[in-house]
Amino acid sequence: MSQAGTGQVGKGQDTADVPRYCLAHLSGESRPRHPDGVITRYYDLYPLDVPRPAHGQTTATIACGTCGRTFSCTVSCRAQVRRERQRALAKGLALALAGAGYIAGWAVSLATGVPSGRGWMALLALLLVPALGLLLFGGVAAHRATEVTGVGLHGDKDHMLRRPGAAVDTVVPFRDVNGGL
Repeated sequence: MSQAGTGQVGKGQDTADVPRYCLAHLSGESRPRHPDGVITRYYDLYPLDVPRPAHGQTTATIACGTCGRTFSCTVSCRAQVRRERQRALAKGLALALAGAGYIAGWAVSLATGVPSGRGWMALLALLLVPALGLLLFGGVAAHRATEVTGVGLHGDKDHMLRRPGAAVDTVVPFRDVNGGL
């Protein structure tokens, strides 16, 4: 659902004339002494000044204000962003519908008792797990369609695109059951 005049589409994704993103330089990280502690990452943010083209996509060179390195930034037109979102949504829905269709067929065969036999039921039960996976993966893929922005950065591990104001991240380390991170 588009919000007129705001350059926002769907879940707040940016399709403004100049995308509201920043080049982020990882400027610091605080690690606690305890291995299970929260890690905090700090970023220096520099607004992108790459206008969204009327058609196709444009690539511009942008410079980091902290280290001076340059990067290629690609920005797609609104129509291309809309097509990419629709394509991603269609793929996700197709996967989810395939999984749901299989599960429905499995439920009908259980309810009617046709076909019968232990081998057939074992096969159905074995294939139920991938069907549930399709359903879940399709739902995630359909949700991710809302995250297509048409803005890309060809950067490195210390540079990325972030929203204005997103200068701090906190990361909670995951410790597995064997005690490793």
